[in-house]
Amino acid sequence: MNSLDDPVILGQAYYPHNILITHPGHLNDIYDELLTLEPIKYLFKFLDDVPDKVFAYKREQICANLSTLLGFCQEVLEIALILEIIDRPETKAGDFILRDGTLRPLQVKQSYLVKLGEYAHHKGVKVVAVTKQSLTKMELAYTFKQIDNYLQDQLKYEYPFVETDPKRKKLCCWFEIPDVVLKAAYQGDMFIKKSIRGGRGFGLFMAARLDYVEKLQNYDWLILDVKYLLQSVMEDAFDTLSLIIKMRS
Repeated sequence: MNSLDDPVILGQAYYPHNILITHPGHLNDIYDELLTLEPIKYLFKFLDDVPDKVFAYKREQICANLSTLLGFCQEVLEIALILEIIDRPETKAGDFILRDGTLRPLQVKQSYLVKLGEYAHHKGVKVVAVTKQSLTKMELAYTFKQIDNYLQDQLKYEYPFVETDPKRKKLCCWFEIPDVVLKAAYQGDMFIKKSIRGGRGFGLFMAARLDYVEKLQNYDWLILDVKYLLQSVMEDAFDTLSLIIKMRS
């Protein structure tokens, strides 16, 4: 969000007050504090509804144990931060928001996620969720190997490279993951349904083969959950992801 080489210069941290758990009642205190955080309040104002309607689970289920509660808090806060970033004055049409995971959190009902996705689209902001580990990667392991063999052993010799290091001469590609693969990986879970009703979230699953990155050799293939699909959008997302990961390395 600046013109310098370092891609991260603007940050915002939110620190909770309730972090010590000595009895079950403290779980409810953490839940209540979550609702008082500014990004969460802003999210509910945008959605124009109350937590009991927005959240997919009741308070009793969320506060059943610390692990479930903290996972819930993280997911909801990350969704709220998408909205916060969209509406920051520094964010312009054509910018990307990168999220770790997918655009299909189970904690927020789909209709509200779709509303957020439509708003991002209206503002011209592209939301891309990046998953390093995914069931679809296991399902596509053989396919990835065959694609890599074709790209690196046959096709790349037809193209000139500026890079001189052989291990950095990598061809990249991306494709939408077909329904048959998603169904096999997730066994028919509504999590994968590509619909704005009766499914989860608002994105499309893609697989992307990244350029060579020294510190991410096990993550050459990433699963992307993209807000909406246009060829130019996906190409821009792919180039941006490659650049960011290179800079991080």
